[in-house]
Amino acid sequence: MLWKAGRLVIVLSIITVALPVVGRAQDFSGTHLAGTALAYPMPPFTYEGSRVVSVDFRTTPEVLRALVPEPLVPNAANELSVAIVHHHIVAPLPLSYYEAFLVVPVSHEGAAGMYIPVLYLDEAAAITGGREIWGFSKFGGQIQIVEEEGEVHASVQTGDVTLIDISLRPGDPLVPIPERPNVPIFNVKLIPSVEKGAPPDVLQLTATTLGNPKYTELRPGVGTLELGSTLLDPLGSIPVLEILRAAWYEYGFILDYGEVVYDYLAEGE
Repeated sequence: MLWKAGRLVIVLSIITVALPVVGRAQDFSGTHLAGTALAYPMPPFTYEGSRVVSVDFRTTPEVLRALVPEPLVPNAANELSVAIVHHHIVAPLPLSYYEAFLVVPVSHEGAAGMYIPVLYLDEAAAITGGREIWGFSKFGGQIQIVEEEGEVHASVQTGDVTLIDISLRPGDPLVPIPERPNVPIFNVKLIPSVEKGAPPDVLQLTATTLGNPKYTELRPGVGTLELGSTLLDPLGSIPVLEILRAAWYEYGFILDYGEVVYDYLAEGE
């Protein structure tokens, strides 16, 4: 595997491996043994009242192709979205946290979906669970959303560098709220090997469809977007050629288990 541009761009090459036969594993679920206790409850997770500021923009086809792994196909309109969210989990345990992510509209075998190349969160359990179960490419960050005098300002920082800065002036709420397509969310689930030079233990393309998505408020508006970079987070290298849409909305959904739609290691055998 060849890694480029820090966390954002993964170029997937064919990996030829001989997978050993795995026997029946001992079940440690629900225990508190050191090294085996989970750092999070298991799905499904019910979200309610999550508040989102989002900006859709046009970039270059070269950037999208670099961000999106095969066999996914980037959208022909070269659209990319950035969203910053204040999430509220109500079950199985109450939890509130902030999250920011990039979203690329894609297709897989002709069907529409979304690919998320990178996410930033301020909650350790949500980072760990998202990575280990679904393969969300989650990292830590300092995130805030501020509503003041009819304007929403949202930002993501790492250290003293601002990676994402969004300003939005929401318009009037849309009534009724238009139907929004509920398509699968794709992630690359990667678990490295403990052995030096060995291929990953897990390298899969996963798909997860949100359950019962419900939008309770949607306010399109006028927004601005600035992207910054660090050595590991080169978001500033993504050209923002044109702001297409911006919105402030509230919604809820159920995040449950997904499925593996492509196994890179098996395909490389």
